[in-house]
Amino acid sequence: MLVSLVLAGLVPFQTSLADTKHTSLFLDKSYFDYDIYWSFLKIGTAQLSFHQLEPKNTSEKEYEIQFSVKSNELISAIYPVETNIVSSLLIIDDQIKPSVYRKNSNESGKQTDSLVRFDYQLNQIIEEK
Repeated sequence: MLVSLVLAGLVPFQTSLADTKHTSLFLDKSYFDYDIYWSFLKIGTAQLSFHQLEPKNTSEKEYEIQFSVKSNELISAIYPVETNIVSSLLIIDDQIKPSVYRKNSNESGKQTDSLVRFDYQLNQIIEEK
């Protein structure tokens, strides 16, 4: 479920905002902490957080969803994992649209980074690695 929420930033989607003119889309700076288990053994932690960003030069509202996963000390001695995902969302014409998706992952010493930008004027999705 969590991965679905975070990866939702990868695929353009449209959601009606109904009556959110007077309420925030997300509770700013709210977060959820999770313990990750494999059978009965706790192997790491995860955090999902929401932030409303300050408007830039435009009047569009911007939000950020952050998701991070980290293995605990015991697992890190065998196979360390640290992943951070940030998805930025814009409100454009009363629709929620992803603008940027960043993933930085380090698994057992192998670093992988990706950046995906959504350009609605050019109708393009641009991936940088």
